[in-house]
Amino acid sequence: MKVFGYCRVSTETNKDGHGFTRQKESINLWAKNNKSEVVEFFEEVFTGTEIERPVFAQMLDHMNGKSIKNFVVENQTRLGRDLMVNLHLVASCKKMGVGIIDASTGDDLTKQEDPMSVAMMQISGVFAQLEKSQLVSKLRKARDAKSKNLGKRIEGRKKITLPNDLILKIKQLRRKPIGLKRKTIKQVADELNFAGLVTPSGGKFHATTVSRILKEI
Repeated sequence: MKVFGYCRVSTETNKDGHGFTRQKESINLWAKNNKSEVVEFFEEVFTGTEIERPVFAQMLDHMNGKSIKNFVVENQTRLGRDLMVNLHLVASCKKMGVGIIDASTGDDLTKQEDPMSVAMMQISGVFAQLEKSQLVSKLRKARDAKSKNLGKRIEGRKKITLPNDLILKIKQLRRKPIGLKRKTIKQVADELNFAGLVTPSGGKFHATTVSRILKEI
């Protein structure tokens, strides 16, 4: 069986670490043990709490073009760390006839029909979401402790500051037109770049940048 491999990390820091390497090793091991071939890997640096992801969408398009019916993830958390996001992605892929194989268990997440299997997937999603929340809480406590020691407030990632006209432009592009589909995050980024607009640092817009902006405005 020919499959694609999908690897995801949340931040650029994870990308430069062992994240992608470890995930590929797990997927390749599954493929070897199941007489399958990983035709191509798709690597994405994107939060696991968002449904719309540019590389994920690109992979699904490639699957149609190459008649690939399944893709493999290291485990369910690489699909997402939010239960509702996971359930949405699994349901969407199932509707498209695309299988999602969890390399850690060998299960196809889209074919878990019996109540116990579905419940186990949901429980796994809950614990992944809990782990993410605990990490956020841990980082917040670390900033609080550092702020106390330094005598000044240490904040996390700074908000993106944009001109009002650019914020309005992004909102307009993202707004759902009557009777039409809403533009994806990637399409919004592409249109901003095509218009010659740049980020506060002077760079190009990416889907991750637009997603973060939309959360902050």
